Amino acid sequence: MCLTVKKGTRKYTTKKDIPVFKVLVFESRRSVYHDLEYPKGELVTSVTPLAIHYMWGEERYRKVGRGLHAYTTKNRAFHTKNIGRNKSREVFNAIIPKGSVYYLGDDNDIVSNQLIVNDQI
Repeated sequence: MCLTVKKGTRKYTTKKDIPVFKVLVFESRRSVYHDLEYPKGELVTSVTPLAIHYMWGEERYRKVGRGLHAYTTKNRAFHTKNIGRNKSREVFNAIIPKGSVYYLGDDNDIVSNQLIVNDQI
């Protein structure tokens, strides 16, 4: 999963907690793409720094592939949950905690360096 941003997009630091939605494999609470576990209520920190990467052949957009991906709207999270063959995906409430670094995408998606995943919706 990659977050696509426009060329020139900058990263932000949260001034307060940001409520978001995370799609996980239901029983294991693991991420769909990077197999990272999200224990309930625990702070998970990205092991690699957030960085924008050039998209080969594309002048207007860049991608952020590393980091902890989530969605800013419940509708977008549920849409993503239903893509693909893995039907055991579920949507969870999550928080990007104050002080985290993040990039905001153009499709109601967001990537940060810290995330706390709570209850299933």
